Amino acid sequence: GLGGLAVEHLFSSTGINPVPAAHRHATTTTVTQPAVSPPAGGSEQLGASLPAFMDLTDLRATPAPEYTLTDQAGRPYPLPGQPGKTVVLTFFNGSCNDICPVVAAEIRQADTDLGAEAAKVDCVTVNTDPSALAVSSLSGAEAELDGVANWHIVTGPLATMNAIWKSYGITISVVRRTGVEAHNNVIYFIDPQGKERYRSTPFANENWTG
Repeated sequence: GLGGLAVEHLFSSTGINPVPAAHRHATTTTVTQPAVSPPAGGSEQLGASLPAFMDLTDLRATPAPEYTLTDQAGRPYPLPGQPGKTVVLTFFNGSCNDICPVVAAEIRQADTDLGAEAAKVDCVTVNTDPSALAVSSLSGAEAELDGVANWHIVTGPLATMNAIWKSYGITISVVRRTGVEAHNNVIYFIDPQGKERYRSTPFANENWTG
């Protein structure tokens, strides 16, 4: 649900003056917020603030690059998103079984936490598998977020996808022999005016069962 808290913060933030900047995010600042406590009934408290816990960085209202891709239903989808909606932008592929399902679970929980405010948000996932760019290859990720009406996973031709990955700092590697794909993870929060406001780095914790 941390993503939901970040979106709520984005909705409520006021008095921030946009500063023109290159999209490479050469200058960023850390957002300051109080520490977050677990749900009622928990015996532990997080010792870090929400921004520190999420590695949340203020991007000073940087305009998001514009692309047109195709979503899981085969329909054109514009990035950074539909006009007037906040966008939670994530990156993973249909066959990922590492951190991607964890991020998907966070998207689902955040969407639930937002309640009626979820109608103002689009959750958009950019495909990260250069060897599986067809719409039909997105079915694995679709299963993770089935029933989240405002979620889209988008894909497109390799040249376009490569430009998007480079724009957002996504590094991808594919093992030629096995076809196994690996990528880094990042979440961007884009405001209704199409400007990047925050970047976060998700993480997962795996045990011996995976």
